[in-house]
Amino acid sequence: IRSLTGRVKRSVMTPEEAKDLLIPMLRGWSSYFSHSLASRAFTDVWNYAQLRLMYMHCKQHNKPSSWRNRDILRLGLSLMEYMPKSYIGAMS
Repeated sequence: IRSLTGRVKRSVMTPEEAKDLLIPMLRGWSSYFSHSLASRAFTDVWNYAQLRLMYMHCKQHNKPSSWRNRDILRLGLSLMEYMPKSYIGAMS
């Protein structure tokens, strides 16, 4: 995740392109580990990926690194709508 959203990639790709690359990678991880008891870890990984996309967007557009959920939705950078349903809400 860091290699796709890091400083080197910021000059090459947009956050939207990084999102398109992150979704299949994250879904592959979740499919591979779907039979484990790692729902909290999966949620943390998806949240980290969302955070990195927003940092990437803020750095490219010289904006402060503070945002709200509505900013994520407005920009179309939300990864949560692609999160597999198999472990959403499975945390206790």
